[in-house]
Amino acid sequence: MARKTRDYRLEYRRRLERAGRRGLSKSQARGHPKAGEQSIRAKARARLRDARLQQGLRAIRKGGSLAEASRSAGLSPERLRKYLTDHKIARKHDGRWRLIKKRLRWEWAIFTEGTMVFIVVGDPATNSLIGSYLNAVRQFLNTNDAAVLKRFQNVSVKDVAGRKYRLETNPNTLYRLDLAERETPEEHYKFAIQEM
Repeated sequence: MARKTRDYRLEYRRRLERAGRRGLSKSQARGHPKAGEQSIRAKARARLRDARLQQGLRAIRKGGSLAEASRSAGLSPERLRKYLTDHKIARKHDGRWRLIKKRLRWEWAIFTEGTMVFIVVGDPATNSLIGSYLNAVRQFLNTNDAAVLKRFQNVSVKDVAGRKYRLETNPNTLYRLDLAERETPEEHYKFAIQEM
């Protein structure tokens, strides 16, 4: 039995006409929506895992190209580029993608007052301080050397809303929290997008 020959031009024209009647753009009809446009697939695209996105963003922040960043994170360059442009967190400058620092906030899981809380910070200095604190906590839990926590005693950090959180340095409390909250490093830190 002979196979029917497809008329690709006619199919493409009909596809564009259907999209036009729905008020969609040509790029949406083709299946490659531009930045800010929604995909028209019936099946919603699976959400990217946060840890992979964060890995890609970190690679770009360190000066890597979009291709290198997407490869290291296990993403396609198109998906990472769409994420960057849709959320307006990066801009292309001199042929390289650069993160827009003023639009970035960071979300951290920190230990304070005997509990673990998630806070969002917008200040790079606070971001660095929290990273150093969590590294010291990890070092303490691995070596049982409480001396690494001394520089964080009576140190507080502020979130974007201005609330203060005193960093937990009590060894017994940290042991208890560690047993209760077995988190991976990716879950302690992530970029949070500032809504404009």
